Amino acid sequence: MKIKFIAKIGFCLLLAFTTLKAQSASAPKLDFEAISYAINDPQSPFYYPALFVRYEQNDTQLTLEDYVALYYGFAHQPNYHPLYYIDFTSIEAILYQQNRSKSDQRKLLKFALRNLKDFPFDLEMLWMAYRSYESLGKKKQGVAYYDKFKKIVATICLSGDGLTPETAYHVLFLQHEYMLLDFLGFRFDGQQKP
Repeated sequence: MKIKFIAKIGFCLLLAFTTLKAQSASAPKLDFEAISYAINDPQSPFYYPALFVRYEQNDTQLTLEDYVALYYGFAHQPNYHPLYYIDFTSIEAILYQQNRSKSDQRKLLKFALRNLKDFPFDLEMLWMAYRSYESLGKKKQGVAYYDKFKKIVATICLSGDGLTPETAYHVLFLQHEYMLLDFLGFRFDGQQKP
């Protein structure tokens, strides 16, 4: 199950990366000071409270610039925790089933939505919500979560090229770092160079 999940995520990352990397010439460059200023300015279109309400309402009209402000601006919010942990114990048995009942899909959806309240940019939970809605025949709701997933991945991919420390990808969560490393074909060996 985990391998299938990672393969699907990898495919989606590849799709998002190749589709949106072509737009990199017009992609927003990261200026953390400007982001901090914009998300705290009530007159700014990137004012965080208003932008986050749109995100929570599954607004698919949010742009990549909006996502840059949302994702990187989240580091300035009181509920930001870079090392958060989600306990999968309650749904572990369901995750490994080949064919899931509608009841199990509803449990997965409830689990994903509950965790997204605390960790709104969790890629696994966004993917789980998307797939659960799809499996329950609620494609319109599912598309909103796929849109979030895709735009967060694109935001990360457009933050750098990963070739040098100066052009590294910028992630806010350890989980995103591991997913990006996995997608790029690398494996974390437990050590990082200073």
